Amino acid sequence: MLIITDKEKRNLFLEKIVSIISFIFPLSALPQIYNIWILNEVAGVSITTWILFLLMQIPLFLYAIIHEDKKLQTMFGLWCLMYGLVIIGIIVYS
Repeated sequence: MLIITDKEKRNLFLEKIVSIISFIFPLSALPQIYNIWILNEVAGVSITTWILFLLMQIPLFLYAIIHEDKKLQTMFGLWCLMYGLVIIGIIVYS
């Protein structure tokens, strides 16, 4: 008979939450992407900031790949995609 402790229950709960957040959190950049790609508004958006975000994200993504952490790979990979979309949009619409 398998007995699950309270600590294991908390860990399972946290695993589920992190799985959800790792996908949803990068989507928080969608309003910025919408403003750039749909409304063609880039005023006040700093390309330097977004490039730095991407450059800082790349080592984290590589870390997740090396350590085979699917949750981090999902989150950091999606962030790289979001940053790339913003950067390309700034270049296109500036």
